[in-house]
Amino acid sequence: KETWRNAVWNLEIPQYMAKASSELNIDEMRLRVFNLLSNKINKKRSEIFRDGTQTPVGLKIIFLAQHATGTCCRRCIEEWYGIDRNEIMNNEDINFLSEMILIYIKQKVSLRNQPKEQKI
Repeated sequence: KETWRNAVWNLEIPQYMAKASSELNIDEMRLRVFNLLSNKINKKRSEIFRDGTQTPVGLKIIFLAQHATGTCCRRCIEEWYGIDRNEIMNNEDINFLSEMILIYIKQKVSLRNQPKEQKI
């Protein structure tokens, strides 16, 4: 497991992922991460179909970050962070895991400081 996490952590981010991520500011990315964890991962293990396979390996930087930080499935979350996979997580747990993901993302890409200006 550690070899896999290390490999993903050290992976060069594909250009399309870096570009898409750089369109967001930190607050927008934090909200996306929080919502993803709340909707996809915050279930009891018995309620997740094939826990351990719900997070793709590529496509989005958040998915890579989940694999690199052990936040990809309830089994890994329990193994890495001690959060019982048979219980619903509280907001404090989700915020903590979101920050772990954001550490990875901030090391890999530059997020904007401010929201995009709205065109009138």
